[in-house]
Amino acid sequence: MKFKPSKRIRNFASLEAPLFVRAKELLEEGKKILDLRLGDPPVVGFHPPEFVKKALIDIAKENWFMYPGHSPWPQKLREAIAAREKRIHGVSYSPSDVIWTMGVTHAHDLLYFSMFDPEDELILIEPTYHTFTTFHKLYPFQKISSGSIEDEGWTPNLEELRESINEKTKGIVIVNPNNPTGAVYDRKTLSEIVDISGEHDTPIISDEIYDLTVFDGLTTTSMASISKDVPCIVLNGMTKNYCVPGWRVGYMCFQDPESRMEELKKRINNYIGYLISLMPTPMQAAAATAIESSLEHYAEYMEYIREMMKSLEERRDYTWKRLNEIDGISCEKSHASYFSFPRVEAIGETWKDDNDFVMSVLEEEGVFLRPGFIFGEKYGVGHTRVTFLYSINELKERYDRLEAFMKRHRS
Repeated sequence: MKFKPSKRIRNFASLEAPLFVRAKELLEEGKKILDLRLGDPPVVGFHPPEFVKKALIDIAKENWFMYPGHSPWPQKLREAIAAREKRIHGVSYSPSDVIWTMGVTHAHDLLYFSMFDPEDELILIEPTYHTFTTFHKLYPFQKISSGSIEDEGWTPNLEELRESINEKTKGIVIVNPNNPTGAVYDRKTLSEIVDISGEHDTPIISDEIYDLTVFDGLTTTSMASISKDVPCIVLNGMTKNYCVPGWRVGYMCFQDPESRMEELKKRINNYIGYLISLMPTPMQAAAATAIESSLEHYAEYMEYIREMMKSLEERRDYTWKRLNEIDGISCEKSHASYFSFPRVEAIGETWKDDNDFVMSVLEEEGVFLRPGFIFGEKYGVGHTRVTFLYSINELKERYDRLEAFMKRHRS
């Protein structure tokens, strides 16, 4: 008899699996594949500052290879993260309010695992990062979609949010700055979300991984800086702002002045600290050291961020211009992240759905896109996500092929 995996793992599947399989087949057939999916800065030449690389080298030389619990680094990392959030966002966390994770995606999984029972509801303000929609398949609680208004710069639809929340709602998820849309929510919008949450005593989960990856002179507001007595769990990490996605350093910070989430925090700490000691000691040590160095040399670090943003802003502008010049595609300007989220008008007509569209582009032009529905089964559909991490010359080739594809199918 064949062994049958659990129902949970059988329910889980990458929503893009057929695309990955087909892309691999095309590569093996010798076809050139041009990626427009990438969210990995070092692959295209955005490397971390020298002090970040030095931190890892020095820690290795100092032989920090024991279990984390036998070292000072778990506490030092919490202290460094708290200091970073204070300096960047003006939010005061105790080190005990900080839980480190193996990247922010791990934080998504941990929160789903530890917060929600089958009878609970979670509201996702869509479009949202795809792991918030994908991990839901592993956990049998109710996921509620609340939308954003596309032609208003993807601003959350607060009226719909208010209508969606009820006594079963156990959390609201926002991704700000937003991936995939590149929206940056202003303080007024965030305050209104806090007011709605407070009326129903509902905690907020705020993914802020792109907090420094913003354009057009904008700055981001951490939800924790305005949530006051509404519990807020802020998620962040080193992937984007230090360009070390391979380090897998993420964290969550609990803004909870009335200690209503104390048991949750304690049980997550017990789970990751005593049962599955996840983050390797060298990475904890390097992360703590690198974050401390960025604060000690803050002006130098912010200059590094500004230079990266200057380069990315040029690529963003080119992407926005090119996409809106293609007949059948329209796109709001991204103000943050590495991504834009264009609408494809003929999805549902020429192509039956998002998957059909991106598969067709892959087959005909070798351009590898992400389907919009993975970023929201209700409010992501009819779109595709594109990256602008690549150089303008590389982007030109990709958009030329996408334009040729659309001309063939729109004529």
